[in-house]
Amino acid sequence: MVDLPSAVTERAVSPLERLGALFGKKPDLQTGTESLTVTAVAVLDGVVAALGSVNINNAVSLIVDETMIFIDLDDRDNDAGVMRRTAEKSEAFGADFEEMHIVFDHKQPGLHTLIDVCVKSKVSVGKEEMQITLSSRLSDLFAGNESSFQYSSRVGKFMRQKGGLTGFASVQSSLTERIASALSSRLPGIKARCIPPAIKLMQPTEAQLAGLRYVLFGPAVTPPSYRPVPLHRRTGKLADAYYYYYYDPYFELLSWILVRNMIKNQLWTDLDIYVTDPGGQLLFAARDATSVAWAHLDAIRFSKQNDAVSVAQSVVDLGKPNPIALFGPSAWDTRDNDGTGSALVHQSLARSSSDLSVTMSTEDDVDVDVDERISSVPSAPGRFNG
Repeated sequence: MVDLPSAVTERAVSPLERLGALFGKKPDLQTGTESLTVTAVAVLDGVVAALGSVNINNAVSLIVDETMIFIDLDDRDNDAGVMRRTAEKSEAFGADFEEMHIVFDHKQPGLHTLIDVCVKSKVSVGKEEMQITLSSRLSDLFAGNESSFQYSSRVGKFMRQKGGLTGFASVQSSLTERIASALSSRLPGIKARCIPPAIKLMQPTEAQLAGLRYVLFGPAVTPPSYRPVPLHRRTGKLADAYYYYYYDPYFELLSWILVRNMIKNQLWTDLDIYVTDPGGQLLFAARDATSVAWAHLDAIRFSKQNDAVSVAQSVVDLGKPNPIALFGPSAWDTRDNDGTGSALVHQSLARSSSDLSVTMSTEDDVDVDVDERISSVPSAPGRFNG
């Protein structure tokens, strides 16, 4: 949480209050809010410089209110400078704004982190204007070229290791503190405070478990895939920046293995971990896991002879999951009703009929038409077309 330079705002005096002032009545003009006294350009420059000083240079997106200023379509490295130059050219950047998101990608040994910098121009008095959320996944727990049984066994082995999970939490905590220190040196006058990392597991629903009948292992395993054109609604599990920008077809399976081992084998029950539903609602803490009754505790089986995941018949088969349908309707996706066609960005984030303003750059930093640029990107497994 970062407190940026700001000033308490006052409302305008009404005609009636102006008349009352003539008789000595002093109106209360306090609004209970404070506004930034630094520009969006200054904030962006400070954030890019600060993160660059701790070797975080991979920009993902820059969104200002309803306008996508920059988005990395190709998952390129070291493109924070491109994002900054793109913002400089954009007519939509630098004007008054309500909320700005600057998102970065960062990889460390065993840990993949999405860094979402959210800046609000107006907040309640005493609240911080900037919130930086680090959302991480343990890359050691991504599915690899292995059988489903080997994967399940590997995750179970990791859970039995002492200090494995808490060690990664310490790594993320250290990264958070380095970012806070770097911001303090690059943005004079700020106050930053760090919140300890929270370790959360998601308990998958029956519908999510049903889709696991179709996950593939062995050579067909696909790693988490970057979503260059994500959905705009960030609620529930989509509020997690990693889930928002990456699609991992094995995430629900991993979640089931972790929660099941916690409940049935009493692993990680001594750690400060919380289990939520997909919408982010708290279900139980790890310390209470042994008393939890879960209907789907034995819904999945793994076989050494069969590479497929076996899901209990009691879990209704809903067909092969559609990554787009899983995340709900989006103004970003203009496919035909049957799911075909190219996805062109042309609707506003505010779900209005006005065009969405997008500025992007090619390798040579040349502005291109948004429809031409996005429709030229080929489809890839685990990614949205467009």
